[in-house]
Amino acid sequence: MNDLSRFESRKFIIAAVLVLAAIGMRLGGFLTEGAFVELAKWVAGLYFGFNVLQKITPPSKVLE
Repeated sequence: MNDLSRFESRKFIIAAVLVLAAIGMRLGGFLTEGAFVELAKWVAGLYFGFNVLQKITPPSKVLE
């Protein structure tokens, strides 16, 4: 696995887009400090939670 392949997952891309959007909304004055912290906390928690869930569940069988 090369160093950049870990950044190609859909989970990471969605989390990064949400955090970048939240940063833009915070800089634009659309989010308060508390709302930004809550959003970042939920995004990180969901990202790590789904990552763990993906690692502990067995792979699904492909039906042809």
